[in-house]
Amino acid sequence: MIRHHHTSAARLFALTLSLPLAFGALTSASAAEAEAKLLIENATIIPVDGSGRYYEIGYVLIDAEGKIASVGAGQAPDSMSAEQAIDATGKIVMPGFLSGHSHLYQSPFRGIGAHHNLMGWIYCYHRTYGPHYDASDLYWFSKHGAMDYLGHGITTIYDWTLNAGGNTVDEYVDLYRGSLDSGARIIFGYGVDLDKSAEENHSMLERYLEIIKEEGIDASHPRVPAVWMAGLGLLNGRESTLMEMSLAKEFDLPIQVHYLEDPEPNYTKIQQGLFPVYDEAGMMGANLNFAHFINVTDPILERTGESGTTMVWNPLSNGRLASGLADIPHYEEMGIEVGMGIDGQASADISDPFENMRMGLYATRMKYQDATIMMPIDVLRYHTIGTARVLGIEEQVGSLEVGKWGDLILIDPRSMETSPVINPIEHVVLACSVANLETVFVAGEAVVERGEFTQVDYEETKNEVTRRVALVQAKVDADHAAQDPSVMDQGPIFRGLTEYKDQKHFTEDHEHPTYGKPKEVE
Repeated sequence: MIRHHHTSAARLFALTLSLPLAFGALTSASAAEAEAKLLIENATIIPVDGSGRYYEIGYVLIDAEGKIASVGAGQAPDSMSAEQAIDATGKIVMPGFLSGHSHLYQSPFRGIGAHHNLMGWIYCYHRTYGPHYDASDLYWFSKHGAMDYLGHGITTIYDWTLNAGGNTVDEYVDLYRGSLDSGARIIFGYGVDLDKSAEENHSMLERYLEIIKEEGIDASHPRVPAVWMAGLGLLNGRESTLMEMSLAKEFDLPIQVHYLEDPEPNYTKIQQGLFPVYDEAGMMGANLNFAHFINVTDPILERTGESGTTMVWNPLSNGRLASGLADIPHYEEMGIEVGMGIDGQASADISDPFENMRMGLYATRMKYQDATIMMPIDVLRYHTIGTARVLGIEEQVGSLEVGKWGDLILIDPRSMETSPVINPIEHVVLACSVANLETVFVAGEAVVERGEFTQVDYEETKNEVTRRVALVQAKVDADHAAQDPSVMDQGPIFRGLTEYKDQKHFTEDHEHPTYGKPKEVE
């Protein structure tokens, strides 16, 4: 039976509908051209294709190339076969999750700065550990982070790179290689080094693009949906932002920037006042994406929506760092397309899209005191097809539709005994967890089965990361021993702690505590 998911009348769909099985399967011509790779039968299918429907019993066929050849309700036709056939009776199939904003290299550094907001956390992490790891460390940290995402059902990742100043092209490429070697689908965001001139950055970006083209890890690679840039945006003021935007336009690359994350009033006032710089740079539109985007004004939202600029919501990280709650229902009223991301494992701590959806859903309902203001189908879309849209890759991934990559997850609600299933969409969002995640597929290939990686040696990655983090920690401990005990804190010892504690508020006369004083305040 084909069922339509019901949500509030004020939202996207009306009452539950039942359509006849004659609705039929959607099938591509390629299904008959070569033996298919994978056939999943007898599953409850949640395609997240914009229709609101789910198939109570259905099937998905992945062709030899790894793309969806057919998806439909009922039993698979007798003529349909594949190299691997899975009877998924009692299980749920849906698209793999996407994370639209991530910092994969942070994976080994969880639980840091738990008593700090964003700026203090940055001192705890970046100023403590950042000086002590190198390009080869970054390869393994990034690989570890991407595997962690895969193990949680996230098949496509936008990785906002490390941008701490003094980075080299080799470091960027090693970060990228590590994430791609995980087996996930990766969009790597190349970050401009704001300590360098426009000419130096131009040369570095040009060389980076040459290297990934030479290595075949540009958009010609089947697991690279697009090539992006990552920017610090207005965190460094007008001139640095214009440099980032100019490079993005010259090389025709979309760019994602952190914007309006920290709630500190003076910082927020400065950042809001600089918003017109994005228009000055000519970047407002589909090639610009704001990560976090919490402490906004209605004029900023209005301009963002009318321009087609998008945003990525990171509820777990925003809650952990006390950054605030993005008012997503209001953003949508303003016409802003919304995706979801995990952010970094050092700030979200877990790479769990189930928890990320619930965190955002529950917090929004608490804010409005209205259970209809955001529905399970809404957050499920944000973390799948919505993120694909904000990244401009909705023709490749994000839903179970013919012609898209066969990136999907198989959920067993009987694991940890969360069955029986009454409403599958609500069940996945409200009741399921990673404990219910049976298999993760990328291009029709099982990459994780019951928590075990099938194509990449996780033990090697884990052991290498453990070894390297121990070496980094030893260097941090040496720094610690050299410091005055009077600057001891509850968390890790970090340079600049006393300075940070003394700096209670950001003002135009203070240096920005992380990235430098804004160069112009409008």
